[in-house]
Amino acid sequence: MSAFGIPWDKVSWFPGHMAKGLLQIKNTLKSIHLVLEVRDARIPFSSGNPVLEEVIGEKRRLIVLNKTDLAHPNMTKRAVSILEGQGHRVVLTNAADGKHVQRIVHHAADLVKTRFQTTGIWMMVCGVPNVGKSSIINALRRHAGTLPKKEAAKVGPLPGVTRSVSGFKVSTAPVMFVVDTPGVMVPDVVEAEVGLKLALTGAVKDSVVGEEVLAQYLLHILNARKAYTYTSLFGLHEPTDDLFQLTNAVTAKIGGRSRGEDDPTFESTDQARERACRYLLKLYRDGALGTLCLDDLNVVTDNLKT
Repeated sequence: MSAFGIPWDKVSWFPGHMAKGLLQIKNTLKSIHLVLEVRDARIPFSSGNPVLEEVIGEKRRLIVLNKTDLAHPNMTKRAVSILEGQGHRVVLTNAADGKHVQRIVHHAADLVKTRFQTTGIWMMVCGVPNVGKSSIINALRRHAGTLPKKEAAKVGPLPGVTRSVSGFKVSTAPVMFVVDTPGVMVPDVVEAEVGLKLALTGAVKDSVVGEEVLAQYLLHILNARKAYTYTSLFGLHEPTDDLFQLTNAVTAKIGGRSRGEDDPTFESTDQARERACRYLLKLYRDGALGTLCLDDLNVVTDNLKT
C-alpha cells in the first residue's frame, strides 16, 4: 500500500529492448564526448535513472529538462538551482515546439571545446522512456537543416566503435553528431510515489500500474497542489477526494452510458469509469489541468542535507 492509500506493488518493467539499450550505452560511451541526459521537467528528480547514473559515471554530462511547457515555471527554476548546486550543467527545452533546443548546441560546444574539430563532437542522448529524446534530436536536426522530409538515414560511423553504431548530424558549426538510445527504466521501481510519477508522465505504460490507480494519484496531486481547474471543467462546486464522483462528472461532460443494454454503444459503469480515467490522464498530459511539478522539492532539498 502506498502513502496515499493506493494499492502498490513493485513495478518491474524492463523489456528486452531496454536491456539491449543499456548494453549499447555501455559499449558506446567510451567514444562519446558528452552525454545528454534528458529528464521530464515535471519530475526533474524522479526521471533521473540510478542505473544510467552508474553507467555514465564521470563522463561529461548535460542534463536537459524537457517538456518545460507542462511544468510549473517557478518549480522548474528551483529544480535547476538544486541540480546546479549538485554540480550539474542544466538546460531547459520544450522539444515539441523546438523551443530553446539550440541551447544544447551552445552548452555542448562550451563543455567539449574545439579539440574534436576533425571528427566533430559526439553526443549520446539517454534517459527514461517518453521524456522526449527523439523530439530533441529531430528539433536539433531541423534547426541545423539536416532533417529531410522523409525518414532520415543515419550518418557516419561513430569513431572508435563498430560501424553498426551511427549518429545523426545536429550541427554544422561546430560539427556535432548525436547518438540515440532506447529509453531505459530502472529494472525495479520499489518506491510507490516514484513509480506513480513515472507512470503518470508516461515513462511506464498505463497498463502496468492501472489507469484507475493513476487517475486516483492524479486527483491526489491536483488537490495537494491546489490545482482545482478540474472543478470548473466538470461542473463540480468544490474539490473532491472521491474519484467516483469526479469520473461521474467527467462522464456527464464528455458523454457516457446509453439508455439501454440493447444499444450497441452501451457502456457498463466500469467501462464508463475507465474511459473517464483515460480522459483525465490525457487532459493532464496535454497540460489542460495545470502546469505542475510532481516532485516535492522540499523533500529533495531535505534529503540532500542528510
